[in-house]
Amino acid sequence: MEKRQRAREVTGDAGERGREGTVFAAALVGRAVAALGVLAGLVGAISVLWPTAVANVVPSASVGIILGMVGYFLRARRLAVAAVVLSAVALVLAVVVGQGLLPWTGPTDPIKN
Repeated sequence: MEKRQRAREVTGDAGERGREGTVFAAALVGRAVAALGVLAGLVGAISVLWPTAVANVVPSASVGIILGMVGYFLRARRLAVAAVVLSAVALVLAVVVGQGLLPWTGPTDPIKN
């Protein structure tokens, strides 16, 4: 019994180290997923500027929101919130541009035309 106790004191509990590694891995994956969400939100926000690419905004912004939510649950809080907010802004800009509410854009919504 004493040998086990001494071994734990010297090397530490393997279960604690395993949990720390799992938390670190989850945070690393969360950051990567949230960074992809930010990239998808940026693609959506930039594609608003081209009238031919406005149809690509909704899919890329939706992917950005989903990846941001996954990143949030994987402990990449700030980056994930940035991904969700940026993607939501891209969706709002797509609606504004689609209705022709900005001075330099014409309406691209087929229903309004």
